[in-house]
Amino acid sequence: MALPNEYIEYIDRMRDFLSRSSLFYSFDQFQATVFVRPELAPHKNHLRNVQPPVALINECIHYFLNLRNKADQPPFIVLFLEEIAKSFPANTAEREDLLALASDITTYLCSPTPSASPKVKKEETTMSTDGFSRMDFKNDFDPELFLDGQKERTALLQALRLFALTVNNPNDRLELLKAAGLDKMVGELNLNSAAGLFATTLVGKFSSYQVSTQTPDYHPLVNLLRYLQNITLYEIPDQDAAFFERLIERGERNLNALAARNSVVRLESPPNTGIGTGVLVVPGLILTCSHVFSKTQVSRAWARFQYTKPKSLGLEPFFELDISKPKINSRDDYTLVSFKGDPKISPAQLSNTVLSGGWSVRLIHHPKGLPAVISAEGKIVQIGDTYLDHDLDAAFGSSGAPLFDQDWQVVGLHRGIPGSGRAVTPGTTTGIPISALWDKLSAFIA
Repeated sequence: MALPNEYIEYIDRMRDFLSRSSLFYSFDQFQATVFVRPELAPHKNHLRNVQPPVALINECIHYFLNLRNKADQPPFIVLFLEEIAKSFPANTAEREDLLALASDITTYLCSPTPSASPKVKKEETTMSTDGFSRMDFKNDFDPELFLDGQKERTALLQALRLFALTVNNPNDRLELLKAAGLDKMVGELNLNSAAGLFATTLVGKFSSYQVSTQTPDYHPLVNLLRYLQNITLYEIPDQDAAFFERLIERGERNLNALAARNSVVRLESPPNTGIGTGVLVVPGLILTCSHVFSKTQVSRAWARFQYTKPKSLGLEPFFELDISKPKINSRDDYTLVSFKGDPKISPAQLSNTVLSGGWSVRLIHHPKGLPAVISAEGKIVQIGDTYLDHDLDAAFGSSGAPLFDQDWQVVGLHRGIPGSGRAVTPGTTTGIPISALWDKLSAFIA
């Protein structure tokens, strides 16, 4: 397996460490110690006749570095190095350096290819028939990305290794993780593992964790870092404390954005054909624009929740709307329609705040029927009692989408191109402030 140039030094260090281990002077002792581990036992015959010790060291490094394990298991090279580390006395520099080396290599081997920027969804669009200009739609940020790239994963690994060295008793680790709210993850961890491997496993679990709609305000990384900040078990270095604070801040933003995105639906007619966007404001009730149904002249329509990836279509909560009997159908182009069923998703939070020009907003929408897009932050350019104009990109399919403020509360409903009769700033589209709907909506959301 090819490693970056900086790992050549690590491999040289590995040879140096292993040459100091008495295990390599007797193959029988080596076999009895290293291959007693169940995961390594099937491979002992491959190395049975390798001599002298320096050749055995080189062969072990080459063999285990290139041997691939299951996706959810630590690399074999780490299992091998962990066993070798046991030949050094506890709390010695050699033992800890070897485990740190194993952690560094694990981070490289187990991490996705780092990228300069978060992943974005990007799809070319054409000139729309409703007058919007040609534009590409992409997410401003990925709310599922709690650790951004190799550099952050490595930094977290080093910080958590210090935590794992301090809390090295399995029972203490168990109690701390439970106190931090990681009860469900505890069963997936080897609490007896060495500090480097324990930290590596934690980082791997955090990187692959998917936020559940059942607990939309929970991510184990955020919970653990919050807890570590508030205890006096050990002194967190200033650099790590600042790093934790950045990860917590991003994590909280991501959780709020995910909860907001979960409440947004793609409106379809017929099924699998997007015609607009809506938002869940009360269990069983979707708020959107009236013209989404009237202009398309559909007699039936459906709402699809959590349509966030192109290939996920068909697996999301999906319900037929009762558009023939709306709860509200206003001449101001908004409607509240019902559906039967429980998507097990929390409604969006509405705000009747009186807005002003310059207010920061984001749009979560399905432009041209695409998977949900979280826009970049835009501004309210103009505001009236019953309208607002904003500078965010939109297209057919965006109508009825919620406008969120910086606290991820819905403050407006996107409509589209402003009508005639008032001055409009070029490059803006229009919407309705939630404050203009509040009197009628409050009867349903109280």
